[in-house]
Amino acid sequence: MLARKKRLAEIEQSLNALGRQLETKAGIVGGKVLLNPYSSPHAIANIESITSDLNAFASTLQLEHIHLHVEDGPTWIEAAGKAVDDTGKALQNARQQTAHAVQDVGNAIANGAQSTGAAVAKGMQDAGNQAVHIAQDAGDAIAKGAQDAGAGIADGVQQLGKGIADGLKQLPEIKLPKFGWGKK
Repeated sequence: MLARKKRLAEIEQSLNALGRQLETKAGIVGGKVLLNPYSSPHAIANIESITSDLNAFASTLQLEHIHLHVEDGPTWIEAAGKAVDDTGKALQNARQQTAHAVQDVGNAIANGAQSTGAAVAKGMQDAGNQAVHIAQDAGDAIAKGAQDAGAGIADGVQQLGKGIADGLKQLPEIKLPKFGWGKK
């Protein structure tokens, strides 16, 4: 009886360790769906099948503390939308940094010019302010262009995904053998 409990504890530890590894791998595979839109979901489905078989095995051994679960990764459309959104945010941040840098240079020039005369200082400050406005307008135009491009890409990706899904529905169903514990 003691040896059985020891074996069950070792099996439980091994199943938990294997479950953590499967969760880690599913996270890695799910994060690569943008570059691997077909193989990534299939790999996650296989990992889910393995965890299901491991849960069934644990249930057979009456190991109540084993409940392995793998989260579905993002869809390709979600990953593409996130990539476009991240790019737009990076462009917006670059615009703000550029505007601040130009304003700082304009202020520094204006401060240095004050010692030579108020008229020169005013002219330099005005030039700095104009440069800030130009940089902000350019940054706004870039950000707007990126947003518009992102929206267009997202729409195109969604239409592509729908077209692929519609096309796949028209293909005959392919039956693949199931792999698992005790199945032949």
